[in-house]
Amino acid sequence: METDKLKARFETKYTVEGECWVWHGYVDNKVPMFPVKRRYRSARQMALQIYTGASVPAGHVARAKCGNSLCVNPQHAEIVPRSQAFGARVRAKLTNQNVHEIRTLLAQGNLTHAEIAQRFHVVRSTITHIATGRNWRQDTNPYRRPDKRAAFEAVLSIARAADDLKDPDVRYRIRRACRKTHRLTPQHADAVTMKALRAVQAEREEANDQ
Repeated sequence: METDKLKARFETKYTVEGECWVWHGYVDNKVPMFPVKRRYRSARQMALQIYTGASVPAGHVARAKCGNSLCVNPQHAEIVPRSQAFGARVRAKLTNQNVHEIRTLLAQGNLTHAEIAQRFHVVRSTITHIATGRNWRQDTNPYRRPDKRAAFEAVLSIARAADDLKDPDVRYRIRRACRKTHRLTPQHADAVTMKALRAVQAEREEANDQ
């Protein structure tokens, strides 16, 4: 029953054009993606699973051998190593400094995950995994575990960029960065938010006195 529901939902996301099943759902870096249990997965891999029962081994991907990057026809899918499918792009590794910069950008909240991914030449899902802590748990930068000091230093830029520190949206964005990016508890997120706002207010008052 669950497979039937999944198949019915999957079939609303593509149209048949000749021998290809052309995807018109979400696409991440030219790869068709299908949401399953609040998580996006490769639509081609899902097509293989739904229609043939085949699974893709770890370290491999399903690519369209017909040459149409939007085709999800399982008959057109071939399973190949990730390095063969994407070349140097997947072999490139982010440094600890890169991850530190990415987390700072995430905390500032001015760029989307896709925009940050483009800046660092990685796929969007890499940025999402860093934001959620799924990847890079082993790095040694101060964002690895909840850290009020690191969160405070990161969100100061949000407060400093605000025209009006009393704007509820400013407080919301700072608190959201504390909770989502730095994984602080609600109580700690509130404390860091107020500390950042007070610090910037003091900076501005001091500048006005000079």
